[in-house]
Amino acid sequence: MKKRILTIALILFLSVLSKPIWAQQEQINQILNQVESAQVQYKDKIDAAFAAMEAVKKAGAYIESISDLVGNGEITLPVGIKKGEYELIIQKITYNEQNDKPTIFATCAFQFKDNGQKIAFEGSADIEGQKGLGTTGYLELIAPVRRNMGKEAAVIFNKGTRVNFSCGGVESYIAKIVLILTSDKIFAVNKDGSPSSKPILSTFDATFRDFDDFTASFSFDQSFSIKNLKDVIFTLRGATIDQSDIETSAMVQFPDNYFSGNNQDEKKLWRGISILEASVALPAIFKKSSANNDSINTGDSTTSTSTNRIEIGLEKVLFDNNGFSGFVKAENIMNSDALDKSKWDITVNDFMLGILKNDISGFGFGGDLNIPPLGNSSLLPYMASFNPSIGEYSFAVNVSGKYDFPVLMSTLTLNETSTVEVMFKGSEIYPTLNATGLISTNLIALKNLVCRMLPLRI
Repeated sequence: MKKRILTIALILFLSVLSKPIWAQQEQINQILNQVESAQVQYKDKIDAAFAAMEAVKKAGAYIESISDLVGNGEITLPVGIKKGEYELIIQKITYNEQNDKPTIFATCAFQFKDNGQKIAFEGSADIEGQKGLGTTGYLELIAPVRRNMGKEAAVIFNKGTRVNFSCGGVESYIAKIVLILTSDKIFAVNKDGSPSSKPILSTFDATFRDFDDFTASFSFDQSFSIKNLKDVIFTLRGATIDQSDIETSAMVQFPDNYFSGNNQDEKKLWRGISILEASVALPAIFKKSSANNDSINTGDSTTSTSTNRIEIGLEKVLFDNNGFSGFVKAENIMNSDALDKSKWDITVNDFMLGILKNDISGFGFGGDLNIPPLGNSSLLPYMASFNPSIGEYSFAVNVSGKYDFPVLMSTLTLNETSTVEVMFKGSEIYPTLNATGLISTNLIALKNLVCRMLPLRI
């Protein structure tokens, strides 16, 4: 009967957790499907922009600037103005009767170098100034474009993205970007760890000159958990997206052994998201007390204790086509002497977590278990590790030795077959001591009485 109840409880828990995750995936699919639908809807316009560009290339019909359109000679359209990697294709010239000025209709089209994805812009502008030298304008993105980072994330250049141009051709781009994490190994949560129905995404603007060589900083104030990693919350804040195929910023810190050997070319060509500020919140069982310090020694990172959970700063945090990577190591996190010795409790003094390319490369922590029946010797040191294949913690507690046992005014001498079972329920811990060994009374009248005790559960 007990096993059946536990099974039903587990099913109900997974059902409660799964509903928000399904909602997250539904919203992700909806956003991505809208991009695909727009690409289909505006395919003819996109193809027309590429056809005009190919016609200019085939005819070699290039001019130096818009000023060449204002001369006395005749020019056959379309013509192009090439500046750097991009071409401004002028397809038509009409006359604007309202302001008595000629108006150009232009396009700009190209393909991403890494995957050949097509992207196209179109728009109109009045020819301004003497011989068109004062002409400026912008072209609007015809349809949103999705650029994948493997299966882990997608960068969407949304409606409102535009090309700025002048008399001499394309000058810069202003991009409306939606960054959405699509990995099936992470899911969004609220800062308290409760499931969120919203996907992990950020919207921001970026200005640059080259779609294949730009970086942009943005805010990324969201939390998530990793599947099979119980009750550990990651929170991302400031971030930089690196889409350069020339150089990687020295600000990007990579985890150890991230690249094969010492491959500097691979590092230079890296593209992804570098998280500038991030933290990990420890499981809720590790409660802070007022005696804990406000800062914790974590090497290069700092720790915040401003929330109900203990938060430790993450280092070397990345998102790219390989997934999520990050590392943290902290010492002297909690003061075991500050525990209420009358309550069953647990502390964490040391903590280490390494995630490399979506896989847990290392996870362990250590501290003290407080078992009140053991009186003055109630603190038992432990070490714990995590098995990601089954999603369970494994505790190693040294319980051999002598322990106070005031309930019977005795001393327990425990042998190596004694064990401790640890169960968690929410933020509460339920350890059980399975004691075997000797029991000796502390009563004066029975001072020399020593008995071998039967297995005892405390």
